Amino acid sequence: FVGLQNFAEIFTSDKSYLSGIGNTLKFTIISNIVKLIPALLIAIMLQEGLKGKGLYRTLLYLPSILPFVIIGLVFKSILNYLDAFHLGIFKQKWLSDLAIVWKSIYGVDAWRGIGYVMTIFLAGLNTIPKSYYEAAQIDGANFWQRLRYVTLPMLSGA
Repeated sequence: FVGLQNFAEIFTSDKSYLSGIGNTLKFTIISNIVKLIPALLIAIMLQEGLKGKGLYRTLLYLPSILPFVIIGLVFKSILNYLDAFHLGIFKQKWLSDLAIVWKSIYGVDAWRGIGYVMTIFLAGLNTIPKSYYEAAQIDGANFWQRLRYVTLPMLSGA
């Protein structure tokens, strides 16, 4: 029985393991921020009453049901196609330059995940009674005040 010796060995001898943990934490934090804020704003726009909102919901949710392999192949093709232009703004190593690859990964992950998070927010927004918004509007609250004092507390469960 080795107990926790394997864990101690991983954290002391292998520096690439710690780098992997750091990259995972960085990706988790940044990608969640990149997805949550736009998804909330899109969900609020769809909740407010937009013509064709069913179509928008479908189009925004569609990427979240695509397999990762398909998304990877499609975006690899798109990014390689942009490289083929040989223009100054597109002449970048989208998937090999460490300064750019993270931005590419965040962009693709946001494209895939915003629709799913938006659907969760829409479900939460549907549970907020309309009378709260009406009362806030009668009290003179603008959009941002209703968002801060009604929507966000009700979505967070506070």
